[in-house]
Parts: sequence; C-alpha cells; structure tokens
Amino acid sequence: MGFCEFSNEKITKNNIELSNFFVTDYMIGADELQLKFYLYGLYLCQNPNIPENGIDAFCKKFELNDRNDVLAIFSYWEEVGLIKIISVGDDYMLKYLPISKYGKIEKDISKGKYSKFCSTVQEFITGRQLLPNEYYEFIDFLDYSHMEQDALLAIVNYAVTLKGANVGYKYILAIAKSWYYKGILTEKAVLEQIEQINSFDDNLVLVMKEFGKSKKIGFEEKEMWEIFTKKWNFEFNFIINIAKDLKKKKKGNFDALKDKLEKYYKMNLRTLQEVEEYETLLETYKQTAMNINQQLGLYYENLTPIIDHYIVNWFNNGYDRETLVAIASYCFKNNIRTLDGMNSIIEKFVKLGLISLTAINDYINELITLDKKIKVILEKLLITRKVNHFDRDFYKIWTYKYNYGEDIIDYAITKAQGKFQPMQYLNKILSTYYDKNVKSVEDAKKVDSEIIPQTTTSSVVNKSTTTTNKQNNVVITHSYTKEELNSFFTNLDDIEF
Repeated sequence: MGFCEFSNEKITKNNIELSNFFVTDYMIGADELQLKFYLYGLYLCQNPNIPENGIDAFCKKFELNDRNDVLAIFSYWEEVGLIKIISVGDDYMLKYLPISKYGKIEKDISKGKYSKFCSTVQEFITGRQLLPNEYYEFIDFLDYSHMEQDALLAIVNYAVTLKGANVGYKYILAIAKSWYYKGILTEKAVLEQIEQINSFDDNLVLVMKEFGKSKKIGFEEKEMWEIFTKKWNFEFNFIINIAKDLKKKKKGNFDALKDKLEKYYKMNLRTLQEVEEYETLLETYKQTAMNINQQLGLYYENLTPIIDHYIVNWFNNGYDRETLVAIASYCFKNNIRTLDGMNSIIEKFVKLGLISLTAINDYINELITLDKKIKVILEKLLITRKVNHFDRDFYKIWTYKYNYGEDIIDYAITKAQGKFQPMQYLNKILSTYYDKNVKSVEDAKKVDSEIIPQTTTSSVVNKSTTTTNKQNNVVITHSYTKEELNSFFTNLDDIEF
C-alpha cells in the first residue's frame, strides 16, 4: 500500500481519459463489441482493485462462456498496437499501451506494407536522413487519401527536381494534398499533371523577368499559372501586359499579379481595353471619394471600402464627380456630415429623378421660390414661424389641384386675417371656393356674400403686391444660404420610400 492513494469513491467516480487519436485513428475500424471491450477494460485500468477486474468477471459481464472468447476480441486491439496480452501462469493480463498517432502506422510498417515506399523515398531524398516522423506523415497521408504509393513517390521525385535533394516533407505533402483535392490519385494522373504544369515554364519565366526574378520557377507559381490560364481563361498577352503595368507602378511581384487577375476575373474583365477603362474610372472614383470626404470634413486613409460601398453605386445611378461633390457641399451646410447621411439624400434624389447638377439646382430653386411665396403668405397672416410641410401641402393643393393664381389666393388672405389658426382658415376658404367652382375674384366675392362677412384689407393687399414685385426681381444663384438649404432638405424629409 502506498503512502498516498485515491479513495475508492474518488477512483470509481473518476472520468475515463481517452485520446483524440483513438477516435480519429482507431475507433472507426472497430466493431461494436470490440469497442465496448476496450472502453470497459480502460475503466478497469483506472479501477485496479475492484472485484470486476478479472478475466472471469469479464466473461460474466458480457455473458460469454469461455475466456478464449474474451481474448479473441481483445486480440484486435493487440493487432493495432493498443494493448499487449500477457500470459501469467494459468491467468492473463492485459497491458494497455499509450495511444500514439503513429501506432497503427508503426504496425503497418513492421508488417512490410510500406517497406518499398520508405526505401524509395530515401533513395530520392539523398541530401539528408529522413526521420521516423517524416515516414509516418507520408504514410498517414496515404492512409486517408488512398493515393497510390507510386503516385506519392512520383510527387517526391518531382519535389526533388524543384527544391533539391534535401527537400522537406511539408513541401512534398503540400503538393500531394493540392493534387489530392483535385482527384489526382494515381501515378499516371500525377505524371500527366507534372507534364502539364512543366509546360508553363517558358511563359512563367517571361513573367518573372518582368518582376526582376531569375530564380527557378516553384510549384506555387506553376499552380497559380494553371489557375490563370485554365480556370480563369486569361491569355498570355493579357497576363504579361498586366505584369508590365504592375512593374511600372513598382508593384511587381507574383502575389500582386495574382490579386489583380483575381479581381479582373471576378469583374469579368477580359481585354486590355476593358481593364484600361476600369483603371481610368478607378482614378475618377478615388478622386471623387477624396473630394467628397473633404467637403464633408472626413478623412479615410483607405478609400477602397468607400469606393466599393458608395462611389460605384452613385456613379452607376448616373451621377458624376461634379454633382456628387456639390451634393456633399450642400449636405455639410445642412449638418449632414456622414457618408450614410449623404447616401440617404442621394436615394431621395434618385426617387425624384434628380441626377444632374442642373436638375438638382433647378429643384432647389423651385423649392426656395415656393417657400418664399409661402413665407409672404404667413407674413400677411401675421404668422412669424418658419414654413413647414403642412404649409407646402396647402400651397400645392391651391396652385396645382385648384389651379388658383396669386389674385384669388391674395383675396382669400384678406378674409383669413385675424382669424384663429389663419392658415387653416385660409385653406378652408379656398376649399370652399373650389367646391363652388370659383374661377375669378369676382366669383369669390359672390360666394362671400353668401357665407363670409366682407372686411377691408387694402393695406395687406398693397403689402402683398410690394413683396411679390420684390420676389420677381430676386436673382437665384447656386450660393445657397444655410436657411435656403435647410428648407430644401426639410422638403426632402417628407419623401417616403
């Protein structure tokens, strides 16, 4: 008995520890009973002193009549290298061995299953002595990929031609796994693949010269060239010209070429003319983004997200740089100082069909003129507040639906002065005129004699005439005041999607 030991309660309630390698490398190959035996035996290993820890108790537990039946089932686990069956006189003991990632592989090698492969690999890689774990990694790959051994040997030989006689196993397996994912599993298929990608060398040498590279072409470049030409279907002249352009921009390397070609592939740009047009437009996008940020008081070091999320969409809607910069300026003056805020304004412009700068300015001028006319009406009614959307709705009804000119509106104003809520009262009067089919001031006076007492408001009419004359002399420019732009944006707020 040791000085320290677990209590029986601690032992019986302790968890069974099971390696992940058991699940990934051993469990799949076992049947249900074999798996039950192994796990129950593992439990007994952690509880060595309980009465059930014996071969006869094992027979009873699993309702078996003979010890040999138990040993026959455990022989599977001895075969794969996880236990060792030891005969002790007339009894038996099972010694559970450590679970190793390479346990099954070691067993297969000892049987000679991979002896030819292992000796041939070392014949190819003459620059150094292979370590056991390297053999294990090769064989592990063969086990799960089901690639032919001769196919992997052909890959090893090919890697040696690329990297030399001391090539690392990780480089070899990188090639093997790449081709495994393509379904290249036989020696014949591997040799055909090698022949195909070697045919890229002449073109690759020319491209690499553009980048000032004279080193031997590697597997990575050949794999990417296959994608460039076979998957993305780019012509050699197209690729070499893109490489030359990258060289001019001092971005000459193979990774930059890959990024460019991948971008053009996704954008379906197939000719140099298409690329030139895109790159020219990209400069416009960048300049536009910079100008807009400047107008809004923003700064972003990386403009690409702004171009992709905003600028391209705005250009696709028909806006040009000048118009977008002007919109940004208008937004800033109206305290709209984010790209999202500007985007919301542009969405409303699109709904209104306002695309050109001229159309936008004409619309602004129209709204400013409208608000000034409404402001005159409010002043005549002695209302001192700002113009709101209810006022605009009233005015549009009077002028567009009722088709009333200033003469009838001015006359109706004289009837609304001094009334409670004079603007609403004015709207009621004009609505009554419309219902009574009033077409002139004389018609309105006849209706008034029936429903509204006459009042004298000549002074107000004179004020209206004076203000209107001043209005007609206003010269509208594009240097809008903050108040004018506020009126314009307030109008935009009434637009619903």
